[in-house]
Amino acid sequence: MNDKGYPFGWFVGGGVTVVLVVVMAVLICGAERMSRRQLQALCGIWEAVLPRGRLVVRQEGCRFVLFEETFSEGHIRRVGYELYGGSSPYYYCQGKRIYLWLSEDGEFLLQVPGYSYHKKRISNDQNHEKE
Repeated sequence: MNDKGYPFGWFVGGGVTVVLVVVMAVLICGAERMSRRQLQALCGIWEAVLPRGRLVVRQEGCRFVLFEETFSEGHIRRVGYELYGGSSPYYYCQGKRIYLWLSEDGEFLLQVPGYSYHKKRISNDQNHEKE
């Protein structure tokens, strides 16, 4: 008992605040982990369904970067954007938010607004050529 006669008086005052802070921290960490998993699933090379170039997504340190590569007249134009997580991954291009939607099987990527992409698979022959 405390001085006011409540059996768990310490919990009613500052204890509730501590518990709420701990619960919020756990929820935020869980959301951060889910967001990181969504972004990691996007990593790789994505070829446009229509011949418009490709997207390359990779992790650089603790952030994820998307490179948009387009090919014209023998030149490659490459622009990089930082990816953000949340309920769905997105990036900003010319002040507009561009969303990325991954198919359930992880083979197709839809850029909204934008184009459709399929995941490029590297065969074992290509892996041996790189070594």
